[in-house]
Amino acid sequence: MSQNIKKSIEVNIAGTILQVKNDDNEAEIEKAVTLANNELEKIRQNNPNINRIYLMVMGCMNLADMYLQSENDNQSLKEEIQDLSDNNHSHEIVVEKKDAEIEALKNKIDNLFDTQNKLKKQLNEKNDLLNQYRDHIKQIKEENEANRKNILDLQNKLFESQIELNKTQNS
Repeated sequence: MSQNIKKSIEVNIAGTILQVKNDDNEAEIEKAVTLANNELEKIRQNNPNINRIYLMVMGCMNLADMYLQSENDNQSLKEEIQDLSDNNHSHEIVVEKKDAEIEALKNKIDNLFDTQNKLKKQLNEKNDLLNQYRDHIKQIKEENEANRKNILDLQNKLFESQIELNKTQNS
């Protein structure tokens, strides 16, 4: 079981040497020291005759302001992330609904294709039946034409027979 053993690091802030305890994160400490020294240097350049205590207080105030601004920015980002997450969730719900609608439309299309295929089959059956009726009607017309010719021939023969009979009766 390892314990966090803090070691002491010597830092120089605005010419003051300080001992800072740290848990093996020297890079972070160095960043903080650089930030503090840069901020104090900006204040000193704008106020060259500033008292050392006022310099440190002003530096603390500026760093505290930067920290608070960072916290506000962080909170704003968290809220924006939450809004985006909520918005994303809303979009996911819309996508799920649209997916369900698409699935329903696919099913409807499948049903329409099935109905279309059944209707095509029925149409083909009706067309086959219609063609059979046409063939039958054509055959009946041919038979009727043949019968009409036979009737005409028989009428002609009857007429000729009547003429012959009349001739024989008149003679």
